[in-house]
Amino acid sequence: MMLSIRQTCIPRPEVLLSELADAIFAASFGHVISKEAPGVYLDPVAFFRNTHPARALKGIVTRVFGLLGSAEEAGASLRLSTGFGGGKTHALIALWHLAHHTDDPTLGTELLPAAGRPQHLAVAGIDASRWGRTIAVRHPDAVTHSLWGELAYQLGGVPALELLGDMDRPDNMPDASTLQSLLPAAPTLILIDELVVYMAGLPDLEKRQVINFVNMLVTELKARKRAVLVISDPANQAAYEDEAKKLGGALVDAAAKLDSVLSRQVSDFDPIGDESAQVITRRLFDRVERSAADQASAEYLSCYERVVKEMAELLPPAAATQDYAARLVTCYPFHPRLIDTAQNRLSAIQDFNQSRGVLRLFARVLRDIWENEKDLELISAGELDWSQESIQGDLLHRLNRDNFKAAVDADVLGHARELDAQYETDVHTRVASALLLESLPMADNLAMDRRDLTLAVLRPDEVGNEPSQAIDRLLASCWHTYRDATGNRFAFRYDPNVNKIIEERARGVLLDDAAQSVRNAVIGNFGGGIFDLVLFPHEPSAVRDSAELQLVLCESTEIARRVVSYQSEPAGTAAYPRRFRNAIVALAPRPDILKTAIDDERRLLAAGQVLQERRRAKDSREVLDQVQTIITELNVSIRTNALRAYGWVVLQGRQDLSLSERYLPDKEGAGMATGGQQRLLEFLQDNKLIYGVGDTIDPDLLVNTLLPGGVPDVAHPGAIRASSVYERALASDALRLFRNEAPVCAAILKAVEEGKLVVRQPEGDVYDAQGCVRGPEGSRQRVSLSLTSLHLHNDVLLARPDSPCVAAWLKTDDEEGGDAELLSLGEAANLKHTTVEKLQEAIDAHLLNTLWQHDALYVIYDDAFKGWWPPIVGGGDDGGAGGATAQSWDQALANAQDRPLLRLTLTANSQAAAERLLGAAHPLGAADQQLGITLSGALRAGGELNLSLTGASPTDPLKPLNLAGQLARGCQEVTYYQAVLTLSLGAGRAQMAPLLTQARQQQTLNGDDALGIEARFGPSPSATANG
Repeated sequence: MMLSIRQTCIPRPEVLLSELADAIFAASFGHVISKEAPGVYLDPVAFFRNTHPARALKGIVTRVFGLLGSAEEAGASLRLSTGFGGGKTHALIALWHLAHHTDDPTLGTELLPAAGRPQHLAVAGIDASRWGRTIAVRHPDAVTHSLWGELAYQLGGVPALELLGDMDRPDNMPDASTLQSLLPAAPTLILIDELVVYMAGLPDLEKRQVINFVNMLVTELKARKRAVLVISDPANQAAYEDEAKKLGGALVDAAAKLDSVLSRQVSDFDPIGDESAQVITRRLFDRVERSAADQASAEYLSCYERVVKEMAELLPPAAATQDYAARLVTCYPFHPRLIDTAQNRLSAIQDFNQSRGVLRLFARVLRDIWENEKDLELISAGELDWSQESIQGDLLHRLNRDNFKAAVDADVLGHARELDAQYETDVHTRVASALLLESLPMADNLAMDRRDLTLAVLRPDEVGNEPSQAIDRLLASCWHTYRDATGNRFAFRYDPNVNKIIEERARGVLLDDAAQSVRNAVIGNFGGGIFDLVLFPHEPSAVRDSAELQLVLCESTEIARRVVSYQSEPAGTAAYPRRFRNAIVALAPRPDILKTAIDDERRLLAAGQVLQERRRAKDSREVLDQVQTIITELNVSIRTNALRAYGWVVLQGRQDLSLSERYLPDKEGAGMATGGQQRLLEFLQDNKLIYGVGDTIDPDLLVNTLLPGGVPDVAHPGAIRASSVYERALASDALRLFRNEAPVCAAILKAVEEGKLVVRQPEGDVYDAQGCVRGPEGSRQRVSLSLTSLHLHNDVLLARPDSPCVAAWLKTDDEEGGDAELLSLGEAANLKHTTVEKLQEAIDAHLLNTLWQHDALYVIYDDAFKGWWPPIVGGGDDGGAGGATAQSWDQALANAQDRPLLRLTLTANSQAAAERLLGAAHPLGAADQQLGITLSGALRAGGELNLSLTGASPTDPLKPLNLAGQLARGCQEVTYYQAVLTLSLGAGRAQMAPLLTQARQQQTLNGDDALGIEARFGPSPSATANG
């Protein structure tokens, strides 16, 4: 795990000072000469402590002092050829301090070994940038007027200056003989800085005089021993272009003229070389832990290797190499990309001053990190805090980029932070910060591509695509971001883009128009058949108090709470509570997300106007594409936010609930027109707020709490109307929401089974725990039937077993069984070709209706008896009755050779198989045919389908098989399908093998979906004869 740089690095005290003086980082050779520089430059001990011993700088120092100490080598001239802030002034100061402290061999030993240093040196140091045209330097005892006059004074004092006499003028250079007399015999070091700036202010004649003098000086030093000239020359540097404009081209002209002399006679040196990172860290930090640098390098390299492997288009391949890992160590705690940006891109800006600018900028960043106790593992361009006045001062005002202030305020500190808040990250601000920094040079080619951005700001704990996603969102939101014609490179610019134009135009779009468009999207999403939808009422009275489950879309949680709680709120009186609390739920919006959707809708309408205008103006394809992209992204954003906004679930008497992420649509889900009702239902079910399929309420609560408060039926003392019990359930604060009456019906059925409740149906059938009492007055009989289904209508009555009406309900008549045909158990068993024992099992299972008469039990010959057949346990003989059963076509054909066919059941487990049922049954010619169908499935727009059909005629006008097929095709997914056709052949029909063969051929000729078969046969004639 990487540590924060505040744990691994210690900045130098001056970096954390309350005021960061520019002079601390803007080294001036002239101020060192005049002893006016800050202590970090003037004090040689402090200076060398802050100086990184770069190889190039060591080379310069070693070369200079080697020449000064050697009696064998000729004198030489060296040119420090860098741009502003490239380290030349620092090199001159190092040479100055070493030359003036030859008596202290411990000073600057990282640059120059103590041994072999010359003991006595003549030194002249000149910073010509401070000179005027006619006066160079005012000394306490003299005033110099020219380059040669100042050299004479520093090397020989007033006597040497007097020797020049009238030649101490810019237009009157001395001859070679005079120059020779001015140079001392001792080892001599001449240091000259900023000569080009001085020359740029001179007229042509004087400029030529300076050039000629430098040429003569270089020549003279070559003829001497132990004489060295070190001169800075920023010729051919891009940073001079802006300065040249200020000086009318004179600076470039002067630099070119000086270069023409120096390039022929001097050796060039770059004081920093490729060690700028080490120079920067040495100058800014007292201590940097190498182990922390190694750890950071390893973490970032691992991240980069992973991203290059998985998302190669998002990162430069070089980032995943050991060479880049080494750079991470060298540049720590700064990211190499930040150092590259500061030195390579910002150096093109005249006022940035290369190393000075880098040091100044990085010091500001460090100061912010330490003052605000920020925990960072590495400092990247994304960490620049553009809200800091010091950062804006350095990068905008100092660099003449004040016009970028609009981009800083609107985009980096505005839109980027808004996106960060929306997505709970800081990557948008990091990307915007890095992109703005690299946009400052305002180069023709736009600043960064996706790879650059990823390298600039990606952190090891991120996936890798975050910066790329961030730039897309920024381009859609920011007012000053641009992309090139390819769409692959990005930059900030002064001018506002189409986003700003759209934003300004959006202010003119009516808020009500935008809000209505958003509401329409919400209405479309929450359409469906699960809830009755009520749209945006302003008061409770606009929503009826209904037993049907309602979903109310409200404009606020305050309205939603009133709607679910009250039927009406009459003025001046108490509000009238809503009765059916368990049949209403409301959804209300999150105001912030809804506002975002409405604001985006205003932008969308404005963007449409802008697109039409730009098309008429025949604007560039790049601009049209950008507007079209904005429109596409706004459409997605609007729909997503519109649907996600309605996330507050409001129920009566409960705390408001928030829909969690699982139940909210994402961008892909928001593209669907509907689905809101289904997601809400799933939320309610998962949180046990609504009864689902198969759920039941507590039977005891129904009997003991709901029943006593129901509406009594005056014609039946003690009876309660079933509809009122359901209404009581809808009003109970102990129960959940109801989609329908099924949970109450299930509780009633359970209570009847347990003997706690008696039910009277409208036709007079009465059910209790023992069965059913049915029939007209005078012929009421108890039959063995159980209550299996129920509708809670007004004419369905419920009563406790001890209620006054129940005795009359359950009274039976003693007459013979009336018109009902009764069968003894033996007769019934013979008709069904089974045993009395198996018949008794069916009676005990309430599959057959019975009647006691004259102390004997009889089976009623009704539809239940006609449709019942003994269960089939397996193929072969069924025992004592002599019959046989078959569960395959082969078994059926074998039994049909000598047995009568009593009953045939064909089963289809798919719609395709079901379409062949009637064709297979047709050859058999059975007069008694009964069809059963069971179908379950998920509907396309949400909800479930459950169909159960029993005892139907296949030729019913409803066309049951066709109906089931239509319903199945309308499902998104069929989870269960079965059709069963039962053919009854009475006492049995012999010689059925040929017809069964035809039936078998019919079903196999029409496909691979085979029909299941179950055949019941009577005893064979031989078995009967033997019996």
